[in-house]
Amino acid sequence: MNYKIVTDSSSNLTDELIERFDLTVVPLMVITENGEYPSYVKGKKTDLKPFYDKLRAHEKISTSCANADAFRESFERILQSGNDVLCVAFSSGLSATYNAAKMAADELSGKYPSRTVRVVDSLSAALGEGLLVYHACELKEQGKSLAEVADWLEENKLKCCHWFT
Repeated sequence: MNYKIVTDSSSNLTDELIERFDLTVVPLMVITENGEYPSYVKGKKTDLKPFYDKLRAHEKISTSCANADAFRESFERILQSGNDVLCVAFSSGLSATYNAAKMAADELSGKYPSRTVRVVDSLSAALGEGLLVYHACELKEQGKSLAEVADWLEENKLKCCHWFT
């Protein structure tokens, strides 16, 4: 099982799950009137209260996708450690995050021809994406290969229903 699972911060996984499954999380950026900051920082407890306080105060907040450089750096660190990469990305229908991850994977395929970097478009957001990542981690723990887990994700991603209220 020489592969690592990568996702982006849109998956809304808890710090505990990220640590338990040894996930690599590439952050989306949050843009406020006071600047831009990553929505996830490894080793720093995620505190969403300031974000929601700003929303309640009607401050202008937006996000930008995780960029290809951030994915490339994360993927390359994993590849250099001798592992392959399975990346579960935020829906391509809602963000350019999947495309950024795919671009990084394509760029690294020539540099690491004997390694695998597979990027799955979750077609999900928030905890829908997180649920797919969670299942991927459980399948990996059961001994499933990168290809088996990626195939499971492709077969099951449309079974996740999102409700917005």
